[in-house]
Amino acid sequence: MDTPQPQETRNVSRTLSVGKAIWFGLIWVNVPVLVYLSCPLWIFSTYIEQGEISRDYSWLGLIVFLTSIVAAWSWWSLAVPRWRRWAYRRVDDLAQLKQQAIAVGITWPDDHIFESTECLRPLSAVSRENCAQIASRNWSDISYLKSGNNRQRAMHDALVDHKLLELLSEFNPVVVSTICLDIDTPNSDVDIICYAPNLERFSQVARANFGSLDNFFVRQRNDASVVCGFRLSKFEIELFASSIQVEEQRAYLHLVVTARLLAIGGDVLREEIRALKRAGHATEPAIAQILGLQGEPYDALAMLSEASDRDLAALLGGLAQPLTGP
Repeated sequence: MDTPQPQETRNVSRTLSVGKAIWFGLIWVNVPVLVYLSCPLWIFSTYIEQGEISRDYSWLGLIVFLTSIVAAWSWWSLAVPRWRRWAYRRVDDLAQLKQQAIAVGITWPDDHIFESTECLRPLSAVSRENCAQIASRNWSDISYLKSGNNRQRAMHDALVDHKLLELLSEFNPVVVSTICLDIDTPNSDVDIICYAPNLERFSQVARANFGSLDNFFVRQRNDASVVCGFRLSKFEIELFASSIQVEEQRAYLHLVVTARLLAIGGDVLREEIRALKRAGHATEPAIAQILGLQGEPYDALAMLSEASDRDLAALLGGLAQPLTGP
């Protein structure tokens, strides 16, 4: 992904609180459901009481009731995905939103049988398989790049031949470059994030191992992190070291979320990201624009790490489709 941004101070600027999103969900989803469930029976009962319909036909009330259930469920199935898409793009806490939505009866828990009745385009077998692979992938192991495109294989070989990850092994390095996801441009760096509780130690290791390489630099940033860069083979390498565990760093979350989105959105999503990057957008803002995420794009994308595959499919909407390429 692009150069990691400061994350010590998380100031998520979104446009909607969880409470307001829940209230809107109740009005948009649940109120019509209650209307569909109650009004037909109430009207039918009124006609019976007023003699407009003979009591001999009171058995029709069962049909009215069953029709009401079908209508109410149909509305729920159509309305919930639209509400999810609208709310997920705006709220400041996705996990809390999902929890409260379940508590008040707007949605069902993830993987509940009733959740599957939402009117979402079902994930293809290819997408489900790719999502499962991503969920179980050890991102610190770059062997998956060996079966990738030419640039991915070249990056793998350069890192292995120069033992770069081995030299950084004490810092738990993870390659988070857009090259890993095949959404890179010709100018994309090889970004590697590291966990370094002792930043001075990291700087010493970087200077000792890479100080003689072309374009070498190392500097400490204001957000208690160290950035180191150099040229290796035909790649520009950028190391980012922080006292935050690798799996909790935003660049790592962005990598995994983007991989999941691509598993669902496929080549259509991949090409839209590339097009925006060619137009000058950074990766995370480009993805945020495609998804319609509001607020600060780096935090907004990281927040999607709490979303299920179905949540991501709801956000992608018409872009959700199986991969057509390798």
